[in-house]
Amino acid sequence: MSRVEFVCSASVGAKRAVIEVRRDGQVQAETRLTAQALDALIADLSDIRTVLADPVSVDFDAPISLKAVPNPRWRVPEEDQHDGRVMALRHPGLGWLAFVFPHAEAVQIARWLVHGSDKKLSPKASDKPKSKPAAG
Repeated sequence: MSRVEFVCSASVGAKRAVIEVRRDGQVQAETRLTAQALDALIADLSDIRTVLADPVSVDFDAPISLKAVPNPRWRVPEEDQHDGRVMALRHPGLGWLAFVFPHAEAVQIARWLVHGSDKKLSPKASDKPKSKPAAG
């Protein structure tokens, strides 16, 4: 069975994203995308990911490799547009990502940011795993 893979890189001078389709190591197709076209592809892929049968894990205790962005730019709209607090964070590769935090979660995050940077945030009560009965 042949092996198909996508190989992604930046062009010389980093003006475009290069995506190659390889079969058994041989380039079968190639496309070069502008930053705007790449942004559109990433948005489309993100939309597709949200509807796949195998969802992104809701638990954070699984072995997850995070690439944290140091000191991200952030913005909040002048008026809340949803039922909660809206905050946008800038990721250098994914662009501006907006999140809506229910009021109670926003308060908990604010408290943690101001007072407890060395403490772990606990999940909402509804997100906590149900305890298993003791064996015996």
